[in-house]
Amino acid sequence: MNKLVIFLVLASVSPLSGCATYVYRTDGGAEGVYPAVKTDFNMMDYVLNAHGGSPASIAIPAVILLAIDVPVSAVIDTVLLPYDVLKK
Repeated sequence: MNKLVIFLVLASVSPLSGCATYVYRTDGGAEGVYPAVKTDFNMMDYVLNAHGGSPASIAIPAVILLAIDVPVSAVIDTVLLPYDVLKK
């Protein structure tokens, strides 16, 4: 039963991974190298500071999901680093 729960949690979170990479590549977010990681941190900053103090019910889950996305975005950005350098 525990393995099934872990699998279901991972399966439900997996599609969220790489979200900043998708946002950057389609909407033209941060520029330069490692743009998705920069976008993740910019989103965290927006949720925690610039948004006028989001309610904890919104801010905490958003920051947790963004923190999960940072390592995935870092790996994908590393793979796409030659493309980003040539795109400049």
